[in-house]
Amino acid sequence: VAEKDVIDDSARAIFPSSAFSSFVDGNITLSIPQHQTYIPGSFDHGANIMVGEVTATGTDSYSASFKNMMGVLKLSITSPGCYISTITVTDKAGKNLWGTATIPADFTDGVSVDMLSDGGSSIVIDCDGLELTMEETSFYVVVPVGAFANGFDVEVSSVKGKTASKGTTKNNEI
Repeated sequence: VAEKDVIDDSARAIFPSSAFSSFVDGNITLSIPQHQTYIPGSFDHGANIMVGEVTATGTDSYSASFKNMMGVLKLSITSPGCYISTITVTDKAGKNLWGTATIPADFTDGVSVDMLSDGGSSIVIDCDGLELTMEETSFYVVVPVGAFANGFDVEVSSVKGKTASKGTTKNNEI
């Protein structure tokens, strides 16, 4: 942690560290990825960005407290014999789900994410030819808090290039 990153005798930490872009004028700038990797029974841990406060608790001893910046949408899909290439989830209101985001470094009242305009409103889950069965397969999509207030669309693409789409206009705000 650089000295300039210390605020009120504490420092800020980002997980994963690859999401960190900069610290300027009391704001932390982060990069939220467009592509996530399917993880059976879980989500792409590299997409679930957390911010934390690190404080000294003694000589060479520190304590960290992290807060999630993101939320998770669970999709359950079944289609026996279908091999999935990607799943694309799009915010119906056009809210950016990936790209550059800023958060205030002093987040004592909670974390508010300000998405900048350089990203896009669709997240892609890379499934690498996953075979679906008669049993539901769960997919967990990590998105910024506040997504899907006007619903979302889902497009499933097979390895053969075929697609199936479904959507809702129901408020599913994360």
